Amino acid sequence: MVDGTLQEREVFELIKKYNVLFKSQVYAYFGQERAVGRAFKRLEKDNRIGSSPVTQMVYLNENSYAARDEGTLQAFWVLISLMKKRTITEHFLADQEEYPVRIIFISEDDLFDILYVGLNDVKLVNSVFQRKYRGTGNHIVAVPDLEVIEKLDLPAIGYCLVKGDGEIEYYTKS
Repeated sequence: MVDGTLQEREVFELIKKYNVLFKSQVYAYFGQERAVGRAFKRLEKDNRIGSSPVTQMVYLNENSYAARDEGTLQAFWVLISLMKKRTITEHFLADQEEYPVRIIFISEDDLFDILYVGLNDVKLVNSVFQRKYRGTGNHIVAVPDLEVIEKLDLPAIGYCLVKGDGEIEYYTKS
């Protein structure tokens, strides 16, 4: 984020872009805890966002909260981790048609994507990649368990395990 005072508009735009995020993700993204907290309060007071005290999530509306996607939430942790390592000029929520891609981002004039592959998605993802993607390898694959990496057959520049607290461990396939 650019230096300066965090405006509630920026917090709202991030939540609007991804529909549902953990509060801790928004704090980590902006790195300005007090300002984000104030923005949450103002946005909730104005009924522009909702929040769940149980899940600690913020969301654009009840429908987006009900339709939240675990893969997108995990991919957003990866995006935050990558932002600490490289300059990311833009990032987007992928369309459903781009499954299993969850987030697309631009860094150093290259296009990358972050996929999430769950334990039960390996066969489907391998099949989708054989048909849909033509060997492009700017994929970063987030997984819930290391055993998924060995079962995947797709070109990727790296794999990562997302832990519950947003900690990311990176791996390559040998």
